[in-house]
Order: sequence, then structure tokens, then C-alpha cells
Amino acid sequence: MEIYEHIYGSLFAATKAALLAGEKIMEIYKESDLRIDWKEDESPVTAADFDSNRIIKQTLVAESCYTVLSEEDPDIPYRFRKNTKTLWLVDPLDGTREFINKNDEFAVNIALIFDEKPILGVIYLPALEKLYFAAESIGAFRRDHINASALRANISLNFASENAVALPSAPQERPPKILCSRSHGDRKMLQIIKQLEAEYPQAKVEKCGASLKQCAVAEGSADLALTTGKTMEWDTAAGDAILRICGGEMLDFEGKPLLYNKENLANPPFFIRSKHSAISRDFKR
Repeated sequence: MEIYEHIYGSLFAATKAALLAGEKIMEIYKESDLRIDWKEDESPVTAADFDSNRIIKQTLVAESCYTVLSEEDPDIPYRFRKNTKTLWLVDPLDGTREFINKNDEFAVNIALIFDEKPILGVIYLPALEKLYFAAESIGAFRRDHINASALRANISLNFASENAVALPSAPQERPPKILCSRSHGDRKMLQIIKQLEAEYPQAKVEKCGASLKQCAVAEGSADLALTTGKTMEWDTAAGDAILRICGGEMLDFEGKPLLYNKENLANPPFFIRSKHSAISRDFKR
């Protein structure tokens, strides 16, 4: 299939875009004025969101022929999208609240969707200099201590894979770990967490940013994560790709995989579970 013939090039394009965007995000992160504005849904947006979006779109358009659907440019009518089997889904700054609060738990998310399924995902955490990337037929990896200088030093398709750690990590003896949202908790999530603590009394419950949560479960350093609040496709697509390729799963509460490039871009409530999860609970209603 043609898309898989170009999967290495697509992964290079997404990784390059993420690192360049992360570099710009960190420039703004160090400024005293983050230039915060507010969207119609009362969620915050900053100059970093817009600058990151511009860099990612420029890079992906230059390096590939696929449509780019981004949180900051979401207005591609479904009548055009529905006949597009392949497209990029982008969150140029996932965790804007974390960015504003300066807790380092924000990320650049880029995914390639084919036939409603994520087949490639890149999550870059620029403040932590951690890069998670995965693609079907290639595998899933994490690289530490990486930024755009590595890109400039070695412009090749395998630059990100050098010194990378294959995922998921080997299972380790530890108490079960459950992750929940730092910014989007609600009554339903608290209820489920309470039930899990009763079922798994040794479990540790921790809060963290959304992308960091997905990466931790994918690599196996956490067992389970829950999201019951509002999310959109660009919030989950990259993490979903990495999870699937790691052998984990991101499912709605009916046990079905999330779909992408839908008419309504909102996600249902969902959970994510690692390949070797110690928590096997069924979340069907």
C-alpha cells in the first residue's frame, strides 16, 4: 500500500516538525509575557500555540502531500474531509494550561491517520527534551535529551532512532499505577478512581498532563489512565498510535477503539491501558 511505502518519510517529517515547533515553544516559555488569550470555549491559547502551529503546518506541507487538520485550524468542512482517507492530525501545544502554569508537562502532538485509524504518532515534550515516536511497520521508541540541534546536526531519516529506547519497556515489579488528568477531572472520574482504589488497594494514583499520561502508559511505567472530560481527536491521535504500536490500547467505555476524522471531532470518554497492565478491569457500562 502506497502510504506504507512512504512511512519512513512521514515519520521523519512529523519528527522534524515536532522538534522545530518545540524549539519555538521553549523560546516563548522563557519569556515573562506568554501573550495569553481565550477561545470561545473559554480554554486558553498563547502565542506558542499559534507559532507552533505555523511551523508544523509549513513543515508537513513541504515534506508530504497530506491534508493537515490542527486544533488551531480545525475548520475543514466534513464534506471535504470525509473523502480523505489520509490526513495529519495536529495539536501544536497540548497542555496549554500546563504551559501557562510552567510545570513542563506540555507537548507537541502529531499523528498520521489512515482510514480512521492512527498509524503514526509523534509526541515531543520540549521542556523535558523527550521524544516518543512510533509508526506501523517500524515500531515504537523514546529518545531522551533531544532537541532541534540534533536535527540540524544529522539530517537523515534515522536521526531520531539513534540512541533511542525501544518501547514498551520490560515489565517491572511495582505497585499498579493509575494516572488521571491534572486539568480535567470531574465527578465521574473521581467515582471510577475510588472504585479502582477499592479493587486495587496497592495502586498509586497520580496526576499529570494528558500527553505525558499517554506516553507513560505506552512505555509501561504506568498501567492505566482515564479521561472522562472533553477531548478532541487531536488530543489523542498521536498517543493512540504510540499505544497501539506498543501493544497497549485506547478504548471507549464500551471497549471500542477510538475513530478519527469523524464528522464530530469530539472523543467519547476513554481509558488507556499498557501492554503488561496489572489492571484488567472492564469499564463497560
